Amino acid sequence: MGLETEAEQQATDLVALSRMSLFGRVDLERFGNLLAACPVRELLPGELLFVKGQMNDRMYIVLKGRLAIHLDEGDEVYALLDRGDTVGEMSIVGEQATSAYVKADTATVLLEIPGHILWQIISKDTEFTKNLFQIFAKRLMSISSAYTFAQKGDHDSHSSKNVDNLTDLYSRYWLDENLPYEMARCQLRNRALSLLMIEVDYFDEYKQQNEQAAGDQVIRTLANTLLIGLRGLDMAVRFSDSVMMVILPGSGVNEAERVASRIHQAVENMVIKDQERQPLPSITLSIGVAGMIDDNDQAEMLIARTEAALQRARQSGGNNASS
Repeated sequence: MGLETEAEQQATDLVALSRMSLFGRVDLERFGNLLAACPVRELLPGELLFVKGQMNDRMYIVLKGRLAIHLDEGDEVYALLDRGDTVGEMSIVGEQATSAYVKADTATVLLEIPGHILWQIISKDTEFTKNLFQIFAKRLMSISSAYTFAQKGDHDSHSSKNVDNLTDLYSRYWLDENLPYEMARCQLRNRALSLLMIEVDYFDEYKQQNEQAAGDQVIRTLANTLLIGLRGLDMAVRFSDSVMMVILPGSGVNEAERVASRIHQAVENMVIKDQERQPLPSITLSIGVAGMIDDNDQAEMLIARTEAALQRARQSGGNNASS
């Protein structure tokens, strides 16, 4: 086979861009020459793209790889940007300095769109402008509170609230801050997202029969079992005393039900021991399953549907899943 011509390569690139949420419903043929003039930038793992506080006149689209956002230098990763995600556009439109550190989490390939080209596309295509401002709205909704904490120098307090002390899972505080962001990311990329709400059956009775320390050990062991069985993209949260939640980005309800089945199987084989390494009674779980409905779905609504599904699983006797 011969090499692709320049025209064929450009057509291929436009097809790839058309699948990204930023260019949804946009006639890219109108801007083929403008986009062809945009350079492609490659970053090595760990290489910085933005330093917090710098002025910026470039927007970047992730073509391959992944970028990591850090609220402060040396800080833990706040968010990851994957293929199709964008960065830099807010500082261009707002004419403000960048508000975070951004660097390559893996080897990353970016399309670099200079500000003057971005403004040309904005001025000529209303669909592109709508897509861009949808990104603004969802991003501001999900990250503004985190930036507020960072600006107030309250990062240590913020971080300590993110993790549950007993299980090392994410906390309910973290869930309230980050579930809207995870939903928005999936909505922008037309991906599914589902929740599992997992409760230890008859947990109060279990603690009465085996003491509080045994109850804590059950929760710790269950948390470890969840972490071992989840994919890298999935996130586990301690929702309340005996309830945990799993966020499944990219998974619809059918896949989430299969994950729930695997969790039940893992718990059947789970060995719980007290601090003296003596075996404790086994447990069973009730699991509620719910999926994100559409782009208008909200975190509170999704949690409420998952809680209702958990209630149905409880009412049917426990040790099962309901959606």
